[in-house]
Amino acid sequence: MSKEKKQRVKREPTKFEALSCILFLLIFAIIGYGIYGLRVEVIIIISCFYVAFIAHLCGYTLNEMVDAMFAKLSEAGGLFLFITAIGFTLGSWLFSGTIPVIIGWLLQIISPKIVLVCCFVFCSIVSCILGTSNGSVGTIGVIMFGVASVMGVNPAMAAGACVCGCYMGQIWCPVADMPTLAGQLAGGASPIESMKLMGIPGGIAFGISCIVYLVLGFGQSHGAIDAQGIAEYMASVNAAFNSSILVLLPVAVLVYLIIRKVSPSIAMFISGIVALIVGCLVHGFTVKNGFLALFSGFKVDMIPEFDYCPQFMAMLGRGGMTSNSTMYVFVIVAMAYAGMMSKIGAVKVVGDMLFGKIKKPGTLVLIGSITTLAIQSCLATVYGTNFVAAEMFREGYRRMGLSEKNMVRMLQSASTLGCVLVPWSIAAIYIETYFGVNPFQFLPYMVFIYMTIILNIVFSYVWPGYNLTAEKNTAVTPAEAVEA
Repeated sequence: MSKEKKQRVKREPTKFEALSCILFLLIFAIIGYGIYGLRVEVIIIISCFYVAFIAHLCGYTLNEMVDAMFAKLSEAGGLFLFITAIGFTLGSWLFSGTIPVIIGWLLQIISPKIVLVCCFVFCSIVSCILGTSNGSVGTIGVIMFGVASVMGVNPAMAAGACVCGCYMGQIWCPVADMPTLAGQLAGGASPIESMKLMGIPGGIAFGISCIVYLVLGFGQSHGAIDAQGIAEYMASVNAAFNSSILVLLPVAVLVYLIIRKVSPSIAMFISGIVALIVGCLVHGFTVKNGFLALFSGFKVDMIPEFDYCPQFMAMLGRGGMTSNSTMYVFVIVAMAYAGMMSKIGAVKVVGDMLFGKIKKPGTLVLIGSITTLAIQSCLATVYGTNFVAAEMFREGYRRMGLSEKNMVRMLQSASTLGCVLVPWSIAAIYIETYFGVNPFQFLPYMVFIYMTIILNIVFSYVWPGYNLTAEKNTAVTPAEAVEA
């Protein structure tokens, strides 16, 4: 009996054990998912068994690990509702003609050479209004990606530009949840303070991104095939829908409700119902087909027979509450893995190992950003990563006499934005679901996200006073830094 009790004494995993949990998933995912195209959900499940093995060595029982999985899964209720709302909205906006008609209008006024920068800027504007990255991806992101696709633009480039824009609102929208969450975790900074702290690296990154996407757009080959494709698409839209200004009504309702601070999930459901009414009254579709579109997606048999072009056909069959079924499975396995990793404290052990001998603020930000991305690769969620990273970094900032509010920049750049850089994260898989582009393909074109992370690191090294001090709790201006 005493021997059995001794075996069950819990301990932290060793540095090797903790690091191996991270590397097992990291290497398995890169090789299995990135090279051989294996399902990432199965890879995460197998990784869960490895973590369970390490947990057993650390004295944890199987029941304790199962309880940790369930505890983490209980946090995903709001996420499941939100994913369902996005599918509901996308199906309804196709039924109302909102997405196809808007794409048609934009095709007539946007040049193929500037479509990439338009994808980035338009998605940025809408995301800063909506304050939700996933909601922006499922609405304006789908619209702008559709515009680029019809024009024959490289899908990976278009996805990268759209995603970067759709995530802009997570750092610069006062009603978004991330400026509030990051601020609360980082020394109690207000949402406005969080947005100001991201002003320098984010603002410069925005300008650089516009230039890069403009250059990439001019480098694309465009010709008669684009004009022909646009003409075919417009003919398909006119055959299926009435190009009435009323198709904008669901968008206007969504924006109004978001501005009125209605929950994004509820706002999307209401917008979807309005779109259902528009589809029936403006286009003459049946209520039965409308309900089917909201549930399982818009289908080609709901519109008049016509020789529709491939680009138009590719847009159909999307949306509906059941369209994100793979996302539900992914969220379940990802949250289960995150719960097990949190239970045994593997991420904390790795963090303590990395932060032990840091002497410079720049190095703190560099290692912190890399570590945050590593945490993201394990937890696959922004919320979990922000909580773990904030606890891990807080003491490091205190030791250097820096304000905890500096963590806002690190959390927002490496976690909130950086989540899409992890190909098996919930964010990346969600994007793949809506754009149909493998995360490894659009990763090279995430210019805004890369530049925000890099600039935050570089400024922490070379700009004296870039980071807030604990005493002043305010940043040193460039003029003050020069005088110093």
